[in-house]
Formats: sequence, C-alpha cells, structure tokens
Amino acid sequence: MDSINITRKIVIKQVVTEEFKKVAVSDLQNALKQAEIEMEDFEKKYRKMITEFTVKNLPQVDELRAQFEAEKERKGMLKNQLSEQFKAAMKLEIGNEIVQAVIDGPYELKIGDDFNKVNRQEVVIKNGIVQEIR
Repeated sequence: MDSINITRKIVIKQVVTEEFKKVAVSDLQNALKQAEIEMEDFEKKYRKMITEFTVKNLPQVDELRAQFEAEKERKGMLKNQLSEQFKAAMKLEIGNEIVQAVIDGPYELKIGDDFNKVNRQEVVIKNGIVQEIR
C-alpha cells in the first residue's frame, strides 16, 4: 500500500475587516440581548412555579428550586461567555487573522509525505473569499 486516506484538521482563519468586525459585534450584541430576554422569561416562569408549589405545599418545591438554581447558573455562564466574546470582538484589530473554525478534511497520505506539514493546513478567508491555502 503506497497511500491511505486520512482525516486531518484544517484551520479556517478570517482576516479581520471593518465589515467582519461590524457583523461580529452586531451578532454578539443580538445574542446578548436574546440571552437577557431568555433569562428574564426563565426567572419569571420558575418563580411563578415555585410560588405555586409552595402555596400548594407540594414536596417537589425543593427539587424545583435546585433545578432552577442550576439552570440559572448555566444561563448566567452562557451570558458571561457571550459578554467576553463581545468584549474580544470590540478589540479586534483590522488586518489581523483570527481562527474562525477548525474543520476535518480528507487527505491522501502517501509514503514520503512530511506528516508535520500534512497536519498544519490552513485556509485564510477575507470577506468570504478564500485568499490563501497554507
């Protein structure tokens, strides 16, 4: 056998442009607003349920409170992550390359190939157009 098909990681890099930064910041602002709305709705819904369970003296109230707190913490962590991403997007410098994704791609590995180069494949994109394959 002289070759074998493998899957390798390909790093997709984005060149930061004014348009890219504008879209990224806008998308993150919208995601943050949506997360806040969802958090408010969630809190209202569960506070109402806890009140109903407490008034009816149902034994599941403690379990419901624990679930509420766990979900509230999870949603809070998501909101914090979005906030950090938003801050990072605001600091992006025009012309810099950022990693946008890492994908799997097929490759025919042959005897004599430099395996270090095979595993370091990058695609550079600017405004949606492939600029370079490294």
